[in-house]
Formats: sequence, C-alpha cells, structure tokens
Amino acid sequence: MIRETTAEWERACEPATIKLWMEAIEEMIRQLHRAFTQHPKLRARGFFETEPPDPFTMKSYGYASVKVKKPPEK
Repeated sequence: MIRETTAEWERACEPATIKLWMEAIEEMIRQLHRAFTQHPKLRARGFFETEPPDPFTMKSYGYASVKVKKPPEK
C-alpha cells in the first residue's frame, strides 16, 4: 500500500490493482488502435499503412515540434 500520499484513494492503491488497471488500459488502446486501422474510410485514404498490428511494438513515434512566433516587442 502507498503510504506517502495525500488522497485516500491513493493510499488504497496496491501494486496488484495498479497492474490490473494498466493491463486494462493497454487492452483498450489495442482495441481502439485495431478499430482505427480497420476502419474502411481511413484505410481507403491510406492512413495507418505503416502501423504495426500492436501499437506497443514501436518504442517511439518520433518527435514533433511547433514553431511559435515571438510577439513583436512594443
């Protein structure tokens, strides 16, 4: 049991419960991934062509950056 937390629910978390939650979330992600990769409209447009069947087989999807314009100084 976690002892150094502030919320009651946090103190009630046990490793076995957390493991079950994580496994359930991974399964939900797999099902969503499967649904998106099988969707006829997305497949027709060429989305997900290079996606692996299991979304957790890739370590990283790379990186993204956003260019932000600095506001003009007054």
